[in-house]
Amino acid sequence: MAKPPKPAPSPLALLGAMLPLVYFGGMIYYFSGVGGGTIAGIVDIGLGPTVVGLTIVGLLFTIKPVMMIFRLFLGTSSAARPAASSSSVDLGSETGFDADDAVARYLAKRGQGEVTMQSTPALVDPSPVPPPRAGFGRKSI
Repeated sequence: MAKPPKPAPSPLALLGAMLPLVYFGGMIYYFSGVGGGTIAGIVDIGLGPTVVGLTIVGLLFTIKPVMMIFRLFLGTSSAARPAASSSSVDLGSETGFDADDAVARYLAKRGQGEVTMQSTPALVDPSPVPPPRAGFGRKSI
């Protein structure tokens, strides 16, 4: 069953998704100015891994806002696609299969004795199972 389309994001949700980007962007901006404003200066004072880590985490936080913006501009909101009503979904007309007819046919055949279950004969092990050996603990009587 297909998932219903998600509604377009609200401006407040988009603003909330941008807050981590502003935070990490501000941290990267601050640390880039500490080492003299050059990458060599940042690496010289030992903040290279910190700035790289902040950049990676900041890029991970960009996934959600980018998807929200795509959804907003590409029109995958609920207004763009008409949603099927979940209360009256009739799959029988699309596939040509009627579940009520199938159950009725099964019950009619079952009442006439036509439905039989074919079973395979049980496999018989020719070797007898030896009794379990006495082990640690109480002895069985």
